[in-house]
Amino acid sequence: MQLFLAKLFSCEPQEQASQDTGVDVLAMDDDGDGYSEYDGDCDDTNPHAYPGAAEKEAVFSCMVDVDQDGWGDATPPTGIAAGRDCNDQDPMLNKDDDDGDGLASCDGDCDDLDGLMNQVDADYDNHSTCDGDCDDNDPYTFPGSAEDESTTECMRDGDNDGWGDPTPPEGIVAGTDCNDYDARENHDDQDGDGFSSCDGDCNDENPNQSLLDLDEDGLSACEGDCDDSNPELNRIDADVDGYTSCNGDCDDYDPNSYPNAEEVCDGQYNNCSSPLYSAIGAPLTEIDNDGDGSVECEDDGVPWMGSGNALGYADCDDSSPVYNQNDLDGDGFSSCENDCDDLDPLTYPGAAFVESETACMSDDDGDGWGETLECCYTIDMHDTWGDGWTGAYLTIYEDGISTGIRTLTPDEGTSATKKICLPDSIMFELEYIMGPQEFESDNSFQLYNPDGDLLMSAGPNPNPGLIYVSNFEWQSFISCTFNPSIESGTDCNDADATVFLGAEELYGDGIDNNCNGITDGHSSVRYGNIKIFGENSEDRLGSLVKSAGDYDGDGHSDLLLGSGTNDTSGEDAGKVYIFSGASLTDGEWIASDATISLTGEAEGDQLGAAFSSAGDIDGDEKDDILIAAPYNDEFGNASGKIYLLTGEELLQGTASLETATWSFHGEAEIDLAGSFVASAGNIDDDSYDDILIGAENHDSLGINKAGKVYLFRGATLNSGLGSNISLENADFMFMGTDAEDKVNRAAVAGDVDGDGLDDVLISSAESDAGTLDAGAIYLISGSNITSGSMLLSDADAIYTGTQVGDLAGFALTGGGDLDGDGFDDILVGAYSSDLSGPNRGTVYVITDAAMQTTSVDLSTVSTMLVGEADGDWAGYSIASMGDIDGDLIPEILIGAPQNDDAYNNAGKAYVVYGASLSPGIHSLSSADLSYTGDATNNYVGFSVGMAGDINLDGTKDILLGGYGNNISGPNTGVMYIFTELMD
Repeated sequence: MQLFLAKLFSCEPQEQASQDTGVDVLAMDDDGDGYSEYDGDCDDTNPHAYPGAAEKEAVFSCMVDVDQDGWGDATPPTGIAAGRDCNDQDPMLNKDDDDGDGLASCDGDCDDLDGLMNQVDADYDNHSTCDGDCDDNDPYTFPGSAEDESTTECMRDGDNDGWGDPTPPEGIVAGTDCNDYDARENHDDQDGDGFSSCDGDCNDENPNQSLLDLDEDGLSACEGDCDDSNPELNRIDADVDGYTSCNGDCDDYDPNSYPNAEEVCDGQYNNCSSPLYSAIGAPLTEIDNDGDGSVECEDDGVPWMGSGNALGYADCDDSSPVYNQNDLDGDGFSSCENDCDDLDPLTYPGAAFVESETACMSDDDGDGWGETLECCYTIDMHDTWGDGWTGAYLTIYEDGISTGIRTLTPDEGTSATKKICLPDSIMFELEYIMGPQEFESDNSFQLYNPDGDLLMSAGPNPNPGLIYVSNFEWQSFISCTFNPSIESGTDCNDADATVFLGAEELYGDGIDNNCNGITDGHSSVRYGNIKIFGENSEDRLGSLVKSAGDYDGDGHSDLLLGSGTNDTSGEDAGKVYIFSGASLTDGEWIASDATISLTGEAEGDQLGAAFSSAGDIDGDEKDDILIAAPYNDEFGNASGKIYLLTGEELLQGTASLETATWSFHGEAEIDLAGSFVASAGNIDDDSYDDILIGAENHDSLGINKAGKVYLFRGATLNSGLGSNISLENADFMFMGTDAEDKVNRAAVAGDVDGDGLDDVLISSAESDAGTLDAGAIYLISGSNITSGSMLLSDADAIYTGTQVGDLAGFALTGGGDLDGDGFDDILVGAYSSDLSGPNRGTVYVITDAAMQTTSVDLSTVSTMLVGEADGDWAGYSIASMGDIDGDLIPEILIGAPQNDDAYNNAGKAYVVYGASLSPGIHSLSSADLSYTGDATNNYVGFSVGMAGDINLDGTKDILLGGYGNNISGPNTGVMYIFTELMD
């Protein structure tokens, strides 16, 4: 080629050869490159310049190719053709495309041996592979793409956030961008809070949202804390109820409280959105409105979240702290379950299971009987000077009304104690009264309230008068604060399981074992089953008490009461009350409640001064009654009148004194006919009962006030004798023989002599047959009672009083067979007898009457019962009780109306069992049973009697009269009925 080019260029015109050398310098190859100027060498001084030097560009062109890479210098000296070699000094820089990538090194191909290395910006990222673009197919990859990490390193920044992809393709530098697909997540801390989005900053534009747990609640704002300044607000669902405090959970520690939760009984609103949530804090049913620790809602079994502790649920009355479900005493009952004392585990419904399975009572001793509730003051009196005696009288007023005078008598000569048990909410007044001589003034006393606190003390020599006054309310005393729901039981000693109603009475132990109010057989009339009070003051109801038999034929015994001083139809006209036994139930009655009431016909009649069952006079198997008006003037001044009403007319409701089947009147003025009346039984043993009528002022045989007793046979009355009968028509008359004897009392003695006929007793308590006013009792055999009359001096037996003023025979009755000898015996009372002390009284038990055929001094009687204390008047009234204890021996009922055991003249009645009788003089203090009056001047025992069986319980019932009861004013009077044997 070089030779070819030399010849080619030699054809061109040549300079003229040097003249001086003759050598043609143009033909010379000066630079030794094989070409002369003639050959076309454009710079024969440069061996690298000649035609074809840059053979890769043009074989005929004279170019410079210093680096001999086949490419001509692009910027040769003048006169030399320019080639395209960008750097003719470096053979590596030329226009050769060695790697076939379309670019030569002079085109910027930085590595022409590598087809991937060139200046082509394939991905238009302004960077070629020669610029360091490590992936020219990815516009997000080039040097400095992650400028926040490096301005030179070739990294991939797919999200253009200035941070490189941490996991790029091989050959690309790894960056630290945590997410190269999201420009929001990188290492820039845009809000300056110290955390980038790659650190977890959830909002790098808000410095308040970061990874810092500012409120130390375990969560940052970026972890869901909606208020990182309040530890109570966050995204922690602590109670796993599906709600957090940030989305409305008002208590994130309570799984039962969250938005729209169903309400449960836990002491708070559970729905977190109630309008009252912040104002009240809980529904009203979950608030303890009465402060008793119990709420109204039902127990849901969830923990209590309200204020305080919920001790109970389902409070049945949340307005009263008394009622709740707390069961504070653990007895299995709450007050809502009728536990009337929820602080006492021994008080609950059915505690006294024997008495009631449902009633709420206290049973401290576990015997099944409920405690008797009472609230009592206590007064103690003492012998200040130690002279061996003490005592006083106390008057107690309830709401201004005196309940009577209580006597404090000494116990063993040193002290006296009384309990004063009162109703609730009354005005209580206590008055001290200095007693009689023996109740000396040198006493001291202390008054204690029911809790045992000393209220006052006085003495020695306390001044009489009002000593205490108070509005008495049980709730004022701990000992008396009985819940109104607590029912009083019948256990009188709830600390002793052997004491309860119906327990066996153990005599001599000083304990009321059977809770009938009687200790060792001794009680008070306050425990009477039935009490019938008079209507008005001075009625003196109870002066006489009698059975009416069974006038209506219903099997129940009926009752007769009378008030000779009642003023209903005129001053002292009197009134009689008839109670049907079937109508009487336990409790208190007023005489006006009687089934039938009859009033005197005229003022001053004193109807009811005497009355009695007449037995069955008309033979209709219904008992009839005798009623007397001894001061009736119809047939002469105070001649007296007696009415016999049949059971039939009583039953039909047609009973009237004016239309009585029979009436009787005295023989003469001032006779006081009817001063005593009684049934004579069936003396003549026919089909009709007979009657006895006394006229104490009748001048028998012309003797002033000798007295007289009349016998009418039932057969005679039924034979047409008439309806308005003078006593002079009697079948038989018993005539007194001595002036002022006032014979009028009579009784059936039973069959004393064993002849099969009843015998009769007549008495004159004022007879002087033995000595002045000693009294006399006349026994007349039934066989000697035929027709006509008898002087009592001719009686079969006469018993005379022992001492002046004994008044023997004021009370008398047949006693039944007391000694078991087959003959009936006699009981005689001499209430003024001084046998054992002044006016103590004596009851004579005459058991050998059949053999006493002459006048006998009662001092010879083998058995005598005497009053306990002076002035008792024991024997003022007596009655045979029949057999009440089942031993076939009759018992005796005795009244001592002026006994002071309970209160001054409160009175007392005694029951002496027939089996207890023995020869000798016996104080009634040893009586088997006794009943004391319950108020001063009550005079219990003024009259006693047996009622038969009022309530059909199979036992005979006891009647006790106390005319001095003052319930409606002085001497209103009362009758007490015991329908069961009190022992």
